[in-house]
Amino acid sequence: MRQPDHAPERAKPERVKELHAQQGMKDAALLFAAAPTYEEYVAAGLVPARLLHARMAEIRVPPGDQLFFTTLPEPFYLIAVVAEDSPVTVAVLPIIARIARLSPLLDLRVLAEDEGIEFLSRATDDPELLAGLPDADLPLLVLFDRERQVAGQWGPQPQALDPYLDAWLNRHPDVDALAEDDTAAGQAAYAALLDELTQEMRLWFNSGLNRACVAEIRAMFPSVPDEAGQDAASNAPGAGDDEGDEDDETDD
Repeated sequence: MRQPDHAPERAKPERVKELHAQQGMKDAALLFAAAPTYEEYVAAGLVPARLLHARMAEIRVPPGDQLFFTTLPEPFYLIAVVAEDSPVTVAVLPIIARIARLSPLLDLRVLAEDEGIEFLSRATDDPELLAGLPDADLPLLVLFDRERQVAGQWGPQPQALDPYLDAWLNRHPDVDALAEDDTAAGQAAYAALLDELTQEMRLWFNSGLNRACVAEIRAMFPSVPDEAGQDAASNAPGAGDDEGDEDDETDD
């Protein structure tokens, strides 16, 4: 059979790689878009909405941190994987949501434990993150850059919470046994302890841990230098204030 005078031009390897990368980004975009937003997660009722709304109203982001997040130069994607029965979820998740509301370049999605692990297994091939997923403590917050590559992770709580939590656990040495007690009385006692811990955590966070949590989450992000080559947010007036004057947002 006669061969054509001009064989079809083969795509160059660089172009093939570029096309594969573009398709990968498209698939990732669809995956991220399908995950629940914070508002959708709250509406699902997996965690009592009244507690999340109450926590949101208690949070103020310091001015320097507000400036940092509002001046982000490029989009970032936040995936929060949370446990429904954890007081830490009630304390921490609204802080993450408050941060995400500071910039249209921050896209927050919230997933329950099983769905979150499945999502991350599909969204990334980062070996360190994937290796730690089976034993990860929740909440787990994963930061993705504009190409939807893992840029950082944080969780389950600010380090400054540890001494408060240790002291509470020392006062309630039976909490682990009650968690494993399948009797009605045992489960009722365990639920009462979780309610107590949730309320105490709100006091601890409102006494300074809100700010510590914001600072640790901010540390995941790359610094935004000003024209002088310094971190603009850290030089902002009021950057060291404990609490800011951010306007409250109404939660539906």
